[in-house]
Amino acid sequence: MPAPVPTTRLADYPSIFVASLCIGAFGAVLGLTYPLLSLLLAERGFSPLFIGTNAAVMGIGIALSTISLSSLTARLQAGRVLIVCLIACGTIAVGFHLSQGAVSWFVLRIALGYVVNNIFVLLEVWVNSVSSDRIRGRAISAFTMSLTVGFAIGPLGVALREIHPAFYHSS
Repeated sequence: MPAPVPTTRLADYPSIFVASLCIGAFGAVLGLTYPLLSLLLAERGFSPLFIGTNAAVMGIGIALSTISLSSLTARLQAGRVLIVCLIACGTIAVGFHLSQGAVSWFVLRIALGYVVNNIFVLLEVWVNSVSSDRIRGRAISAFTMSLTVGFAIGPLGVALREIHPAFYHSS
């Protein structure tokens, strides 16, 4: 009996492109969010210790995401989880703007850590799953480069805050 002929899966270039664009936009939002949230907290009179602690608790959300993501995607499917997390990310951003209480900022930061980690992992898995073995390294490199460029561009939004302060009004 002849040996089975291995099949070669073709890469889904449009999906790789879309996932890379998504992670680039996501990186830009994260690059803006980190300094902007600290500035908003400082404007509201919170201490540097509070601001640093608030930024650090995001890791709790990331850890919780790591623990729960596989069971969550098994129950709801990865695409649905991704969409819910993207919507949740926007909702959390509005929550930061509207919230005045210290405790709520901690809860929002933990929630933000949870959803951003889910978004990152699911997009990276998407790129891996639609890449053929032959181009997987290049696809992940493009994905990572897009994230990095987005993350580097994000802080430029803080400069817009100086140009258009009404857009970022914190109260």
